[in-house]
Amino acid sequence: MAVRYEWCVETIDNEHGDVLALDHAESLRDALQGALRCPPEEGEHYVLVLVREVWDEFDGFRVDRGWAYVGGEERRLPEEFSGGLDEARVPKRFHQEYAREIARANVSLERAGIRMT
Repeated sequence: MAVRYEWCVETIDNEHGDVLALDHAESLRDALQGALRCPPEEGEHYVLVLVREVWDEFDGFRVDRGWAYVGGEERRLPEEFSGGLDEARVPKRFHQEYAREIARANVSLERAGIRMT
């Protein structure tokens, strides 16, 4: 099995909570730059999430997917992914990337239109 990770900025409708669009990026830096370049439209907001996908290398099919939404009062990446078939921990390198890129960009997530879940 191959495991693949990617950052995603979800565009959410404020009224109904529907996911309107997904903007995938290989790095958090790219995800944040995209959000800052194109702020959400009126009546929308962004949500930042790290996605984990498990692929069957033999058949080429995705067999599992989990999400780690940035959230809470401390605006942190959670310790574990949710929604997947197995309980998987978020690797330390993504916690380090999150801390580094938020500090490097010196940007508040609210300014980028990203809300915490």
